[in-house]
Amino acid sequence: MKKINKKTDEKNKNYLLIDDQDESRLDTNAVGDWSSVLMLYEHARSFKYQILFSLLLIFLSSVFAIYSSKLMGDLLEKGLMNKDVNKSI
Repeated sequence: MKKINKKTDEKNKNYLLIDDQDESRLDTNAVGDWSSVLMLYEHARSFKYQILFSLLLIFLSSVFAIYSSKLMGDLLEKGLMNKDVNKSI
């Protein structure tokens, strides 16, 4: 069994007092999840169109990435594996 030094134990207690992940102090100065979302929503309200535009661009980027993968698969399966140059161009 490991013997705990008193100074080390005090350092650990002091560290836990300022540690952000110390769960014993979670409810003292906490802001709830829902109130954080509402606060973020209030702040982001003036940037509504920019946020929607960026989400649209992210969605379109994902669609094009999936579609380009499908096109590459078709190129390999139908064109290059069958040695059909007309389909691969």
